[in-house]
Amino acid sequence: MSLDTSAVNIENENDKSLLEQNRRLDSELRAEREKLRIVEMQVAALKISHPIQNNAQPAISVDVARGRLGLDAWKALTDAGRLQAIGVDPNTVTDATKAEVMELFGPKSDSAKAHDAFKSNAGRYRHLKNIGICAGWI
Repeated sequence: MSLDTSAVNIENENDKSLLEQNRRLDSELRAEREKLRIVEMQVAALKISHPIQNNAQPAISVDVARGRLGLDAWKALTDAGRLQAIGVDPNTVTDATKAEVMELFGPKSDSAKAHDAFKSNAGRYRHLKNIGICAGWI
């Protein structure tokens, strides 16, 4: 009988060991999940506070379009035609766009504000500059 009892004791100890290991791994898993949840919240907060900057170049710059068309053909185009040549729909260029272009690049522009606009969204900055050049505002 002592053999049976010792075998049961060994099984009980193995079960206890496995149960403790299972509890430890479960608590580690919960802790890792909590860390992941916190990191995901931090990433979401960063995405809101620091939007992804669009540093892409415009579809085509004014210089490239002018070079492809030739100077005479470029001068013959209307403002709307020039905007289309650089890939901008002329209907999207509004008075608000003109005001923004003039604020950033016009004769009374503030270089610090223009610099901040470039840092916050370089792609939009380049886009506005090309629109201003095509429309003859700057």
